[in-house]
Amino acid sequence: MSRSTAERSFPQLLGDGSVVAAADRFGAMARARRRRLLGGLAVAVLCLLAAGWILTASPWGTVRRVQVTGVDRIDPAQVRALATEEVGRPLLLVRTGAVETRVRTLRLVADVSVEQVWPGTLRIVVRERQPVAALPAGGGFRLVDRDGVEVETVGSAPSAVPVVQVDLVTAGPAAVRSALDSLGVLPPALRAQLREVGAASGDGVWFRLDDGDTVVWGDAGQVDLKVAALDALRRQAVRERAAMRKKGNIQLSKRPVTFDVSAPRAPSVQR
Repeated sequence: MSRSTAERSFPQLLGDGSVVAAADRFGAMARARRRRLLGGLAVAVLCLLAAGWILTASPWGTVRRVQVTGVDRIDPAQVRALATEEVGRPLLLVRTGAVETRVRTLRLVADVSVEQVWPGTLRIVVRERQPVAALPAGGGFRLVDRDGVEVETVGSAPSAVPVVQVDLVTAGPAAVRSALDSLGVLPPALRAQLREVGAASGDGVWFRLDDGDTVVWGDAGQVDLKVAALDALRRQAVRERAAMRKKGNIQLSKRPVTFDVSAPRAPSVQR
């Protein structure tokens, strides 16, 4: 075998040490990569530990203040008192659902959400119940929301809140909602003629007109049919009353009547 062939087959036997030096360099490079990897991992772990401390144990990440927004009738201190046990707890671990459940027990709270706000703030956003109807009661009025929950009692009804004749004990809050919905869909010309609005149930809405007649409206549906049926019944009543007066039955012509359009395809008149 020639020398050149031996050198190619067994380079490690060469006396100049070049292969051994290359191996040492590769080993050093590998060790350097491992050191950099281990160093990077150590930095990452330290960063994670620092972030964990900031978020869970530092003053920045711990509940130090309870902020209440959206309240007018409700005392903010009353709301804050329901979240005091969360003070000192890490913001990430605050039991927001439990706080919301406690705040919803307040009568005037319609809805609530709890937010974690860094640094160190637990924010409670309240939506209060708003009066949408005035129910006559004992010489005054009970202002209630759509759920029939009393917001406050006043001596006179605000002009922006409609007076609705509803007995919440027997009719329930559905009667309030139905009366309000029916008012909302009435044509302005008809609504302007209303003297009283009431409901005996969710589908038992009635109106008292300025001329003393009563309209049994039913629920808030089929508005156009009901308006057309009522208009036809009232025109007929005008003709009948004119005929009564012509015959001298003045008192009879003044007697109030009830127009029932709750089933608008089969309306009726009750005298």
